[in-house]
Amino acid sequence: MIKNMKGIFEIFSSIPDHHEKSPTHKAGSPLRPIISQIPTPTYVIAKKLNELLTPFVPSRFSLSSAADFLDLLSNSESNGVIASLDAESLFTHVPISRTINYILEEVYPENGVPKLDLPKAALKALLELCTMEAPFVCPRGNMYRQIDGVAMGSPLGVLFANFFMGMVEKETFNCFKKPSIYARYIDDIFVKVDDKSELPILKDMLQEISGLNFTIEFSQENKLPNLDILVQQSPLYFKTSVYTKPTNPGLCLNGMSECPQRYKDSTIRAFIRRALTHSSNWSAAHLEIERATQVLVNNGYPNKEINRIIKHEIDKWYLHHTATNKEGERIKIFYKAFMHSDYSTDERIIKQTIKKIVKPTRPQDFLDVVIYYTNRKTSSLLMKNSPSTKIRELQRSHLVEMMEKNTKIIGQE
Repeated sequence: MIKNMKGIFEIFSSIPDHHEKSPTHKAGSPLRPIISQIPTPTYVIAKKLNELLTPFVPSRFSLSSAADFLDLLSNSESNGVIASLDAESLFTHVPISRTINYILEEVYPENGVPKLDLPKAALKALLELCTMEAPFVCPRGNMYRQIDGVAMGSPLGVLFANFFMGMVEKETFNCFKKPSIYARYIDDIFVKVDDKSELPILKDMLQEISGLNFTIEFSQENKLPNLDILVQQSPLYFKTSVYTKPTNPGLCLNGMSECPQRYKDSTIRAFIRRALTHSSNWSAAHLEIERATQVLVNNGYPNKEINRIIKHEIDKWYLHHTATNKEGERIKIFYKAFMHSDYSTDERIIKQTIKKIVKPTRPQDFLDVVIYYTNRKTSSLLMKNSPSTKIRELQRSHLVEMMEKNTKIIGQE
């Protein structure tokens, strides 16, 4: 028996509440359906539709990553009032029919050439099928049907949320002055205005046009978290550092878990790289590295491995920035290799060996080892008629060519 979406909330509300695991960062610890649609019959179609329609999403005010947000802040003045707007429960409140109409308007403009080689009626039917008729099974075995909103887990979830908000913003700023900074990552909006009185007006207009409910969070002591970045206003520019929610339990992939070592190394690198990229000064980066080190130790990582990767990442970051700041030249060294199952180990050894014995003649230049691969052709696996045929220079494998004017071998005169 297929039921509508409302029944799923009754199931979730009957699950025992374990406070130590509940999302306490929001009032009332709300539960929301996160549904994997991989086993559903519409998953493959939805994934293809997402691929086709992503280029048409209005992206003037949207951010694709924290790096985009950091770039925006570094090129903006810090004077003004900063705040964040949040669209409450965006995924489960996206109006499906209205969003589909928005998509059709963008893909099939009036008096214009269609942007997709697909009939308009067919695209509309497929979108409705993947959103308003998508079935799923709950943990108790009952089958339900999504009738409104988009499920967190659907390939079209982020697409619909971004498309709807992009069109709402387009309508809003046609009749309202755009703030000096307005940047949105799905449902989190960072705003900078000249006067605090502008924010309630902007909020009311977004609510009226979208039909959603928005909340405002003002900065406290000139500090405001957005994404995983803590933004601080100074007289001349924005300062940034890593932001960790007070409810963060400090858990990550355990250092004693049964998984490949590269996954554990990647976990350490992620903490260190975020500290270096998100921090606008070394003091903030140092504090975050200390905090991350304690988190990693608490999760079973040995100090030796943590310190090794910290040193490697800081050296790499420092080399890149000093070379960039001094307008040094990037010297590329190409290395040809064959793909195999343990290629990542070979890559690491090759790069370490080359950078250990080779360095640029100018201190401000730096090496960039580029490893590329070729698959063995069938012809190379068969005996050739003429074994004495000479191999062309470009066909030689494991060959590194270094220009003498740009590089030198360490230890040679």
